[in-house]
Amino acid sequence: MTPQGAGRWDVVVAGAGPAGATAARVLARSGLSVLMVDRLVKATPKIGETLPGAALRLLGRLGLDGIAAAHHGSRAPHWPVGGSLVAWGSDVLVPTDALRDPAGRGLRLDRRRFDADLRAAGIAAGAAHRPADVVDLARAGEEWIVDLDDGGVTRAAWIIDATGRGARIARLLGCARRRAAPLIALYRTGVPERNADLDRTIIEARPDGWIYAGRLGTGRWVFGYHTGPREAARLRSSSSDQILGDAPGLEALLGAVRFDADVVALDARGSMLDTPCGAGWISCGDAALSFDPIAGQGLFNALRSGMAAAEVVAGAMAGRAEPGRYIDEMAQAARIYAARRRELYRAERRWAARPFWQGQAA
Repeated sequence: MTPQGAGRWDVVVAGAGPAGATAARVLARSGLSVLMVDRLVKATPKIGETLPGAALRLLGRLGLDGIAAAHHGSRAPHWPVGGSLVAWGSDVLVPTDALRDPAGRGLRLDRRRFDADLRAAGIAAGAAHRPADVVDLARAGEEWIVDLDDGGVTRAAWIIDATGRGARIARLLGCARRRAAPLIALYRTGVPERNADLDRTIIEARPDGWIYAGRLGTGRWVFGYHTGPREAARLRSSSSDQILGDAPGLEALLGAVRFDADVVALDARGSMLDTPCGAGWISCGDAALSFDPIAGQGLFNALRSGMAAAEVVAGAMAGRAEPGRYIDEMAQAARIYAARRRELYRAERRWAARPFWQGQAA
């Protein structure tokens, strides 16, 4: 183990979200010295996101079974998802039941709580956290010299890029990123008139995009309209509350929605690095491969790739470098995701000639 004096670590993990915290926990438990660097000051709030049943199994492998337990009650942090209601290719909301899923029910998360709990688990395993961001780095022999925005400098044998879609470390290293068709998600929270305790995820396709809705643990609901940049800009500039557009299935089920004031706009298109790793560095989570929300795999990928990246680094530190397996795994995940995404968008034929659907199905 590298001594921690003078700012020296075995591994610096840039980013302390789910992927970074997972990697930090795995590495710290293997006996390596680990520093997570992340200011944790984000311009956009964390909105509820679904953790699939398969991801709950990964948490079990990390020894974190209780970190995303579904609690019942009006102020529960996470809300169980019993299935979905989907109007895609049809005006009818078609139900699916989580009981038919071999991985079991998922959870719609309080993301701030979930992220904070994962980070605390990494720290409890022995990782340290520094509220700073990486601004520059340079290779010096077999280690990295890492400049931080608080004026500090630290050194490490390995650096992990877990900085999300921005992929800050990979960009500093000059790595290229491939992006899918533009997709903007406009999110709002609110309270529906009816069925406020429904435990289903609702997805409804519309002429210029698609809508996502689901209950949060707080009792409020999150609503997301996924569309192109031009339509998103038009809706944001209007004074109307109808950023969800005309959604007959959603309206029939939930009635009128009393929306909160804030509208959050996010870049939701999928993207991936040309290569997820190199000499002394590796990326994971959204930094390596980000998903269109229609895939529902963002958090699973964060946990899985965080674990896998940590295993590569731990192996390299022990003289058993096997980055090829990780590269193959990420490439395979990207291929499966891309094929599934195209299949989903092409399955919606009602508006196949509309610009949004043409762009997403390409």
